[in-house]
Amino acid sequence: MGEFEILKLWENPSFGPNLQWIITYNRETKSHYLRQIKGPRQPYHELIKKDWFEDAKHLIYRGTEIDESILFEWLNNANDIAIPLINVNPLVGYDGVSYGFEWKKYDATSKLVWWSDGPSEWKLLIDWYHDFVTWLKLELNKVDI
Repeated sequence: MGEFEILKLWENPSFGPNLQWIITYNRETKSHYLRQIKGPRQPYHELIKKDWFEDAKHLIYRGTEIDESILFEWLNNANDIAIPLINVNPLVGYDGVSYGFEWKKYDATSKLVWWSDGPSEWKLLIDWYHDFVTWLKLELNKVDI
């Protein structure tokens, strides 16, 4: 298949539906596509599985093609943010929202996951994440469901 995932972002609240935004690239059409998947809250052991939205009848799905130049402007802005990857001061808690994103390009993958406001050392990147997700939601709102 000519389509592959390049970026996945997610919000997993303790109480309420999980959200995922997945950006793919299609080699044949040379376009980027955004998908939003909203599904029921799953237990933690289910979240760590690769395909944690297995029960499709409970999913709400939306998708749209997105402008590559704007997408890469967002991604380049994220590349300009430097953060420490180890020995950070994470927040610890039970209730709240866990966030994360995973970037994939060939054999290189980067993944960050945090709870609530996240480590203070990651504040700039976490702010970028929330602004980026807001833009993704605006792009999806342009599409009729």
